[in-house]
Amino acid sequence: MNVTVDEGVTAAEWPAGEGRVLAALAAVLALATMGLLWPTAQSLFEEWHDTDNLTYTHGSLVALVGLWLLWRRVEVLGAQPVRGEWRAGVLTALLSVAWLILYRAGVQLAHQMLLPLIGWCVIYTAMGRRVARAAAFPFAYLYLAIPLWSLGNGILQEITVHAVRILLAMTSIPALVVGNLVHIPAGSFEIAGGCSGLHFFIVALAIAALHGELQGATPKARGLLLILAAVLAMISNWLRVFTIIVAGYLTDMQHFLIQVDHYYFGWVLFAIVIALFLRLATRILDSRLNLVSGPNGQAGRPIHRRGDPDRISSGQRKVMPKFAHRDGLAAGCALALGALAAGPLLSVLTPVQREPSSALSVLQRLPVQAGVSAGFPAPADWPLKDWLPRYPGADHVAFHILNDVEAGVAGDGATGDATGDATGDATGGHPESPSEWVKVYEAIYVNQRQGKELIGYDNSILGSSALRILASTRRSELGVNELVLQGADGRQSLIWYYYEVGPRRLMRGPGAQLAYGVGSLWSPPVSRVIALGTVCGSSCRVDEQSVRDESLGRERLGRILTALRTAGQTGSRNVSADALATAAGRLK
Repeated sequence: MNVTVDEGVTAAEWPAGEGRVLAALAAVLALATMGLLWPTAQSLFEEWHDTDNLTYTHGSLVALVGLWLLWRRVEVLGAQPVRGEWRAGVLTALLSVAWLILYRAGVQLAHQMLLPLIGWCVIYTAMGRRVARAAAFPFAYLYLAIPLWSLGNGILQEITVHAVRILLAMTSIPALVVGNLVHIPAGSFEIAGGCSGLHFFIVALAIAALHGELQGATPKARGLLLILAAVLAMISNWLRVFTIIVAGYLTDMQHFLIQVDHYYFGWVLFAIVIALFLRLATRILDSRLNLVSGPNGQAGRPIHRRGDPDRISSGQRKVMPKFAHRDGLAAGCALALGALAAGPLLSVLTPVQREPSSALSVLQRLPVQAGVSAGFPAPADWPLKDWLPRYPGADHVAFHILNDVEAGVAGDGATGDATGDATGDATGGHPESPSEWVKVYEAIYVNQRQGKELIGYDNSILGSSALRILASTRRSELGVNELVLQGADGRQSLIWYYYEVGPRRLMRGPGAQLAYGVGSLWSPPVSRVIALGTVCGSSCRVDEQSVRDESLGRERLGRILTALRTAGQTGSRNVSADALATAAGRLK
């Protein structure tokens, strides 16, 4: 880093209080980011204090360490010329609006991942590029507390299963490993998702990253420290699972680790492994990997650690009067906070929550697609009798069984309430054959929020039925997703489904959520999922007869789909008064 030099200045002449003020201000800006983006911060606090899922209970400590690391770079921060960066302010404002879109779309992990980046951009905007560069590591460290690591839980679980299989093969213990189940004569063990060792893995990375930072290690040495910590954490988890299985075998499943608890046993093993890591880390830091190039091309060890008072020599300092840059700093902070507030301010100006009376008015005006049908009870042996998608929190849910021939004839149908359950005993003329029946499901969301989403973890197009997916494709020419399902009796069915967000029809769930988030910046669009199902004979995909059955099933669904969309365009609807009354209670 090259800075204008004033000769004859010693380290002692640099005003240390200036650096402390800048570091404290950076910490305040970081906390202000969490405050203005409070819904995201709150969701992280809930993850960090979840006593049922302990994977991220280290999060609060990581956040505190991140703030301390920001403060620790006080001399680095204090030694930099401070000037606000308006270009970073534009980026901060755009990210703040993107945060609002993702938050309203209910993509929780995405807006959580934006939080450290937005915090860093706020520092960049207020204090400039050099200070932001110094603050990069503390903000990057916060990602060790973001639940993004759960995306790799399945991989760690699979690796653990293979490692335990190898360890058992090296012993005389008779064991059969099937999937993630380990069977021994005394009983069986399941290597579940919680046995993947993900928590150990993340904490090991946090320790390694912090150790490399405190020791001022080179990038190569830091990378090796991270790899070493990750490998040792996985090994400790393999030994934990293996030891528990051995204990079960030797004690006929009566050991304390099996009958009472084995949680803290894992942390004891982890502590031993971390002690080994620190010993090996010393060798890495003393090796050639931790050498830096000197001014004459000579290699040497890093002399100064970040935060050491003498890190910036007198020849690198630019002396300025104490707090001489206060006006520029104040302007930078004002710009940063203004840009940060773009998303929260837009949220206040465009609320998504409708009043109950307004929401009911919207629901009454909707062209409810399933209202074009004639309903009738289905026999117990119909393959799709128990098929009912699950979309909790919907403001209106309806399903109908339609006659292929009479698809466009309006009639009474089974209508559900806003809890997501649909029941009814509608009666009507039966079609000639159950093979001609089409079941139509619709769930409507007048507005969405976290936990009340069109696309969510608890939502399912299959619901609680025992149907199994054989094939999944997208039929872009029709704008639907297609599923080939098989029931317990071997009979197969076809399902078409798609999403509507305002006037837009979409096939992809994430796209539907993002469309809602973007649309909510003006007016929250009504969202819905529409699904159609029919049987396709003995099989959908095997021989010539089944190809014909499948073709007929698609033709049948196509005719029903056309009728439903035509009804939607003409404004046909059929929402019962009972359903509206139930929705009114839900919306209050």
